[in-house]
Amino acid sequence: MRDSDESRHFYLEALVTLTAEGLQDSNAKRECAKWFEAEGFNVLPMRAGLLVSGSSEQLTKQLQAARISDLPKALRKWVADISVREPPDYQQ
Repeated sequence: MRDSDESRHFYLEALVTLTAEGLQDSNAKRECAKWFEAEGFNVLPMRAGLLVSGSSEQLTKQLQAARISDLPKALRKWVADISVREPPDYQQ
């Protein structure tokens, strides 16, 4: 098991799920991706939204307690959910 100091250097992922409106709007995914990239995250498009990744410290600070209301107003109508995936515990 990794100790707490070591775990801060791991990357984590968050799933950003788009609303039905966001999935139908051709600009929604692109604009959401631009915003997350500008915030320093790595972003990959997915069928129903985005896979956002970054250091565990960055995700904890910026997304762990993220609420849709914290997003820029222009993006709120497109984002249904932001959920940070907890990494599995790996044992060596």
